[in-house]
Amino acid sequence: MIVWSVANQKGGVGKTTSTVTLAGLLSQKGHRVLMVDTDPHASLTTYLGYDSDTVSSSLFDLFQLKTFTRDTVKPLILETELEGMDI
Repeated sequence: MIVWSVANQKGGVGKTTSTVTLAGLLSQKGHRVLMVDTDPHASLTTYLGYDSDTVSSSLFDLFQLKTFTRDTVKPLILETELEGMDI
């Protein structure tokens, strides 16, 4: 598993766009990509078609887990319409 992070304190510098672009390129090459939206404004979540106010799970729920296994994390993952890319 490879972890990439796109971060910057300043808003409007292309973090969400860069994340979706990188994820799209990787998925086109056959990789499965899980994007984690840590933005308080949930820009990535919104960009991928979800209303952040109605999403039932959050990053907080992930941090509350006692163990990180496929069975405990999978219910927190949202599928997107984009093949190979989840959030």
